[in-house]
Amino acid sequence: MESILNYIEKNIERNGKLSKDFTLAPYKNMNPNAVNFADGAEDGIRLYHMKTEPDQEIIDEIIDLIKQVNEDNIEQTCVAIDKLYEEKSIKTFHNINSIIHGIKENADEINLDAMLKFSICVVVNTRNVEMMKLGIVVLGMINISENKLIVELIQKIALSDELTLYANYAIEAWDNANDVRFMLAKKVEGWGKIHLVSTLEVTSENIREWLITEGCKNDVDLGYLANVVAHKINLTNVLRRNNLNKRELNGISEIMEGLLEEGPCEGIEEFENYIEILELYIDKFKSVIDDINFYHIPVVILEFLSQKNLTPEEQEIVTTIQNLIESSNAVQTLKQAIKSGDMQQFGQALKVISFDKNIELSDDIFEAFSQSPFERFYAFEHLLKTQIYKEKAIELMEKSQNFEQHYENPKPILWNNNEYSTNLIFIIQMLSGYPFVCSNIVAAGLMSKTMQPRNAALNTIKNWVNISKKNIEEFPPIIYSALQKLQKTEIIKSYKERINNLLGIQEDLSNYKEPEIVMNESEENEINIDLFSDDLENIFEPQIRFRGKDYFENNMIYSCIQKENKYTAYVQGTEFGKEYQVEIKLDGTMVKNINCNCPYQNNCKHEYATILWLRREIKK
Repeated sequence: MESILNYIEKNIERNGKLSKDFTLAPYKNMNPNAVNFADGAEDGIRLYHMKTEPDQEIIDEIIDLIKQVNEDNIEQTCVAIDKLYEEKSIKTFHNINSIIHGIKENADEINLDAMLKFSICVVVNTRNVEMMKLGIVVLGMINISENKLIVELIQKIALSDELTLYANYAIEAWDNANDVRFMLAKKVEGWGKIHLVSTLEVTSENIREWLITEGCKNDVDLGYLANVVAHKINLTNVLRRNNLNKRELNGISEIMEGLLEEGPCEGIEEFENYIEILELYIDKFKSVIDDINFYHIPVVILEFLSQKNLTPEEQEIVTTIQNLIESSNAVQTLKQAIKSGDMQQFGQALKVISFDKNIELSDDIFEAFSQSPFERFYAFEHLLKTQIYKEKAIELMEKSQNFEQHYENPKPILWNNNEYSTNLIFIIQMLSGYPFVCSNIVAAGLMSKTMQPRNAALNTIKNWVNISKKNIEEFPPIIYSALQKLQKTEIIKSYKERINNLLGIQEDLSNYKEPEIVMNESEENEINIDLFSDDLENIFEPQIRFRGKDYFENNMIYSCIQKENKYTAYVQGTEFGKEYQVEIKLDGTMVKNINCNCPYQNNCKHEYATILWLRREIKK
């Protein structure tokens, strides 16, 4: 496996960002059967929510090794610390401040030049994520701001959400630290953005304006940055502006959402003038009452205030919002959102309608739902609560698919992100409170190949038992029959135990070993497309086809071995001395499987180049 730094560098796109699906998971010993943290999440959660105690014994061992480092033993020291990290599964975050303190305390005994070379050696060569963090932190204790090469490396490393927190330590001592943070904050979206924005200073109007429009948005939780950004921009003063445009108001809406929802950090009540902030926002909402995309904040405000003993000022805000969303302009906006059929807009409208019983648009909702019940499942729950449309909606949903054609034997596949599977899960969850409604859909969940629909169906059936007080034998035959069939074929131990419990079957599963769980169906799917079919082109993104064609035409495939039905091609990389290995399995001319050992997550240019090479060779 290549070094972490090389892996990061290869995934940086021309826009200076890491590819959207980049992750350091291959370097983190992820366990498919356990809860695994997304990049940066474990350290971020510990930083915000948990007090961590340093391990003094480990700290002392690390400091002792750093004290011993000299010009002649740099590589040996790297190997020794790497071994220590592996053997003791060290988490750098727990010990970071103590390590910094220990190095400072022992500065007189440390060879700083050797320590610099040691930290560079770690950062450039390590394949251990936690040791990489140590190398970055140690590097940050030495003034390297004049070394352009190392500065560039730190900036590249900072793009990884797993490492941004530590790169931020290193950046802190640079003269242009704030400019670098601002540049990087625009290139990250996850935990890295949270760390960078939290330490960013508002030294210019450009920074302030970016914080207004983009500063709070992140892929983790708006609550981590809402309070920070609100203070940095002076939210009250911004809301007093007369000329806020939609981009600014959208950014402010994200800040408001993060402040109002019960999140990880202090919310809106931390502001002494939060009543004024709410009033100012509602006043701005009037200017976008024709845009459904802004309606979620008034609803969030109503939800927030509904949990309080209202003061007269708060009650006035509630009344103002209700008057606004019940106005003819608002009702027209809600109707248009429903008519559009767009899931996001439709969902926004449903939230408003469900919160304000004075808005009655069930006719519009049913009309939109009836056009495509399975695809517009998000309207189903609302219709189940109506008297006039409940039975009609149920009938339409039951007939919306030929569910039996999707029946398959259970497999240890956790998730299938196709429309059928995703919609099925949501519908089954909606049915949890409605015993025996759409039993054919719940049965379809039981008969699904992937695990998530089966799990949803078992949960719903358990809830039906609790609500109805009926024995499972009294359930609709389609449910009872599907459960009995699944009891014989289910391969996930915990699922099998739940089925046995529902059916009253005693079975000793103490020695049962379930197969390894595959996270996503795509991990084990065959392609099954003819080598010469245009359909094969569609599994490659357009830019990948363009690059792959360039590789093919420039003879970048310099060797290909065939063994039975498997072709192994060796493809020259962009860098000299770097090659990638592509494996393609064929059945006749049917492509069954394609794999490449490059870090690109989807079908890559090396694979496409090999496809073109195979087409030429087979035609010969």
